[in-house]
Amino acid sequence: MPLNTTLAETGMRMNEAVMLERWQVDSQSRQILLTRTKSSRPRTLSWHTPGGNATVTLEDGAASGFLYTSGTTGKPFANFSSNHAQIMRRILRDNPLFRRFGVHDLRHAFAMRWLKAGGNIYRLSRHLGHSSVEVTEQNYLGFLTVEEQERVQFQAEQIFAGVPTNSPTAA
Repeated sequence: MPLNTTLAETGMRMNEAVMLERWQVDSQSRQILLTRTKSSRPRTLSWHTPGGNATVTLEDGAASGFLYTSGTTGKPFANFSSNHAQIMRRILRDNPLFRRFGVHDLRHAFAMRWLKAGGNIYRLSRHLGHSSVEVTEQNYLGFLTVEEQERVQFQAEQIFAGVPTNSPTAA
């Protein structure tokens, strides 16, 4: 499932990934230009981050046009979320211990991997397209251990103090 993997490895919203076209993917800079966003403001994001690496799935997408299309219609997945839910029901029927998850949960998992890997919360907030870092903090800090929360807070204090970070892409 390349679309699911792209969602999980980039933190994009479902509609952003479903409507992704080849011209928006810059293989040289390893960046994606999102033009159809929730806020209607374009944003650029890296596809290799502390939260994941979508290199393989992005490069395996279609060579032109939409990256991920339905095998039957050749168009973007208009009903991707309902198809995902149907697959979850089938898996659960075959394995009652399976824990269902929604498409948006892939975005949350990406954000948690980013923060647990030591990624910067301000960069994560911009990457996810949140209106402010407070939105990111409210959604994710409560799921971190006390030590991880302290590290994120220390990073924020360093940024406010003007201390340069190690690497613009790694954190």
